[in-house]
Amino acid sequence: MTTAGDQVIAPQTQRHKDHVLSALLYALTVLIWGTTFYAITFQVGSVPAEQSVFYRYALASAILWGIVQFRGGMPQFVPALHARFLLLGLFLFSLNYVLVYLATERIPSGLVSVLFSMTIIINALQLWLLFGERPERRLLIGAGLGVAGVSLLFVDEILAVRAEPAFLVGLGLGVLAAFSAASGNIVSQRLSLQGVSVIHANTWSMTYGSALTLGYILFSGEALQFETSLAYISALVYLAIFGSVIAFYMFLTLVSRIGAPRASYVAVLYSMLALLLSTFLEGMNWNLLMLVGVGLILLGNVFIIPARRSR
Repeated sequence: MTTAGDQVIAPQTQRHKDHVLSALLYALTVLIWGTTFYAITFQVGSVPAEQSVFYRYALASAILWGIVQFRGGMPQFVPALHARFLLLGLFLFSLNYVLVYLATERIPSGLVSVLFSMTIIINALQLWLLFGERPERRLLIGAGLGVAGVSLLFVDEILAVRAEPAFLVGLGLGVLAAFSAASGNIVSQRLSLQGVSVIHANTWSMTYGSALTLGYILFSGEALQFETSLAYISALVYLAIFGSVIAFYMFLTLVSRIGAPRASYVAVLYSMLALLLSTFLEGMNWNLLMLVGVGLILLGNVFIIPARRSR
């Protein structure tokens, strides 16, 4: 016979398991995406950035199609859902990356990281304006601390720039990239609410995203190039499998579990991790402001962590 005490304990146990799983997804996403910054350095060279993005997501979508077929095949989706897959592919797997690379050509990568860390604030505003979901005060506090922390991490790099036309263009491109990524998070959250699995949504969306990027390349008149060096191909495989197939599966699952704004805080944390890796791999020097920035980021994470209740 089930007692009242058992009925209380069971939901608490389930909530605990949910929090543990969300924390694991959170940590692994940060770990993988924090290392992709270093992997991308092996792709900088003779191949234009947008072409590397196309190869990355073409390979990732091919891998996902293989997984889907192994698991029993792709279900049929109505045209309205394919329109959302197309939007997700545009915002998260195509336009987002093209804009980031174009911005990085004009402004310091640190400033791009600061702009990208603002996706959490953009997501909160989008949910408020579009769906009437007013952001919680602790989420806004955490977001503010996180953005301030990332700004301090890159303060020297940011202060070294001058307000020239190219800088202003790069700034605009960076803002658009952050808005594109945030919009993709919202589309993914809506797909989750409609009961579409992450792996099916990602398979179609990465396929559409790689096709859109290829269309951009061909429209711009570029000739397709490819580098056959071991470093380039190894980085491509790592970015496709770990940085795209695995990390986006975990991140978008996290979006469906804790919401787009909270999940977007990974952008703040993986920027910090990327700098820590640069310290060990590239000999980067730290200063007091950067240490304060790390402290603000970690403090912001305390505010971002959801309260212990079922959503």
